[in-house]
Amino acid sequence: MSSPVFHCLFLCTGNSCRSQMAEGWARELGQQMGYDWLRVASAGIESHGLNPRAIAVMKQAGVDISNQESTRLTDEMLNRADLVITVCGHADEHCPLLPPGTRKIH
Repeated sequence: MSSPVFHCLFLCTGNSCRSQMAEGWARELGQQMGYDWLRVASAGIESHGLNPRAIAVMKQAGVDISNQESTRLTDEMLNRADLVITVCGHADEHCPLLPPGTRKIH
């Protein structure tokens, strides 16, 4: 019997650095731990493009985020998420109303 899938969404202002790095770490550590039930994504209240410094720092740590995309938050992402983690105060303050049952932590 397979485990249910758990969707975690990291939310930031521009989805260029912090949320991208959090997505990369969560994906990497989830794979290392064999958590095939974990799905991670990141988005921003806006989309500012992936920060090259974030890519470089993560590469130094052995995590490749160069194929991730800077995306703007959509209703579909919110509806899919089981957990929304805001990684900056602006995103926490401007996070849209979440669907019933979706948990948010900051």
